[in-house]
Amino acid sequence: MPAQHAIIGGTFDRLHPGHHMLLAHAFMRAERVTIGIAESELYQDKDYAEVIEDYATREQTLKNYLAIHQLLDRTTLIPITDQYGTTLTDPSIDVIIVSPATEETAKKINTERKNRQLPEMQIVVVPFVKADDGEPVSSERIRQGIIDQEGTSYLKFFVDSPEYILPENLREMLKQPVGEVTRDIETIKAQITDDTTIITIGDIVSLALRKTGIPVTLSILDKMTHREPMDTKELDIYFPQADYTISNPAGTINKDFGPLLVKAIENIIPQVMFVDGEEDLLALPSIMLAPLGALVIYGQINLGMVVVRITDAKKNYARHLLSLIIRG
Repeated sequence: MPAQHAIIGGTFDRLHPGHHMLLAHAFMRAERVTIGIAESELYQDKDYAEVIEDYATREQTLKNYLAIHQLLDRTTLIPITDQYGTTLTDPSIDVIIVSPATEETAKKINTERKNRQLPEMQIVVVPFVKADDGEPVSSERIRQGIIDQEGTSYLKFFVDSPEYILPENLREMLKQPVGEVTRDIETIKAQITDDTTIITIGDIVSLALRKTGIPVTLSILDKMTHREPMDTKELDIYFPQADYTISNPAGTINKDFGPLLVKAIENIIPQVMFVDGEEDLLALPSIMLAPLGALVIYGQINLGMVVVRITDAKKNYARHLLSLIIRG
């Protein structure tokens, strides 16, 4: 016999298959379900909290999902500002649905309910849904730029391709800027916070930002400008040595670039990559692999600097373009 009242809580940022599984178990276990949606007090210390969807967006996405599955009339949606929600005031709740990551929290809640002479809730632990890289699907990993909302790994997509060679018919398409074009460093500085991941591609762009003291996470240079060798005197001053070196012939993308980029992002501290060949096409994998909210800045001949604020849509567009370049 199903329970009468289940509760489930979370951020529900970028609703994904892991959320779907938790919700399915809740509605299988109980006639009615209370869903607690976290307010900012609960998630302000999470990784990339600044790109978590606002409350109204997360609530509406949940409503849409529940309506499609004809579950909305069995649901109460509430905002929560702590880990307890209504569990310490509502004696009718008889089951709590959690992931392995929050099982201990459920036990803590039950202890507190017992202290208050409330009946303990049955704890139902729902296993993680795995992404195609074998790791759990989570909102945090989506914000980190590791997977998309369906649990598809961006890095796995990139390294599973045998080689990347730019066909002639795509050259004109790739000349179109993917982001905002500017020549003003102050415009870029206005978009940066202490937590912003920044990737620069191109010697002139990287040098310009380094001179202003902007803390670039990864500067990618090939010591060329307009396809001609640069005078490296300034480069040698501002970029005396490389943390990474990679071979990348013109018109290609070395698939070893992806793992190096991910490593650099994880290290956080400013790092430098020297490219033996050309770095022009490295903007695409940089956009695809960067965390949400990051800035990828690259030079565009005769235009200036192209500033790409990373969103789910930008990452998926870069993946689409890369799928057109795959050969072999």
